[in-house]
Amino acid sequence: MGTRLHAALSNLSAVSTNCETFDLRRWVVDAADRAASGTIGVTEQEALCRHILAPETRLPPRTLAILRRSPVVQDEHGNWAKPENLALLPSRDAIALAPVVNAPGQALRRRPDLIRRLRIRRKAIGEDFVRLAAQIEEHPHFAAGFEALLRRNMPLLIQKIVAALSDQPILRTRAGNLDCPAKLHLPTAVNLGCLDDPNALVAGDNLALYAKLG
Repeated sequence: MGTRLHAALSNLSAVSTNCETFDLRRWVVDAADRAASGTIGVTEQEALCRHILAPETRLPPRTLAILRRSPVVQDEHGNWAKPENLALLPSRDAIALAPVVNAPGQALRRRPDLIRRLRIRRKAIGEDFVRLAAQIEEHPHFAAGFEALLRRNMPLLIQKIVAALSDQPILRTRAGNLDCPAKLHLPTAVNLGCLDDPNALVAGDNLALYAKLG
């Protein structure tokens, strides 16, 4: 709006010939850049979102790549979000990861074609586990759901993710406290015979998961 020529001046060639013709695609990119830098106004951000969601809008791949990295759509809570940070996860994973992963809002969900073009993911990734793990010490009630989440997604526990989780207090001990995988022991016969401290032993029975976590 700040650069729009007033309609009353459009017939004055001395003014109008020195103006640039509005370029819709350029505006989309420029507005997305302003959204990313936090300098966009609410009215323009809402207009950009409406344009993105309009069925008749055609967005080239390069523009879509820019939009994925900018807060130009709303999540399920009505907050502005980057499409690359949104996910449509299976129900159990969505519930467990709700503190760190948001789903797209209803307006975007009604556009499955746009969800596909913006590459909004439908599966959890290892980085989701790392972000949630960082909150478990402050929110211990997340621990049980987190352990079940890891058990369902063990193929995602690659070396980098395991290393990031190893020093996070995410597992229950036999004393009922939380501790890091790197400090805990499996409840093997030898360990049960040698260790007197229940805080040194992991409490659950997901032995394959505990072994994976080291």
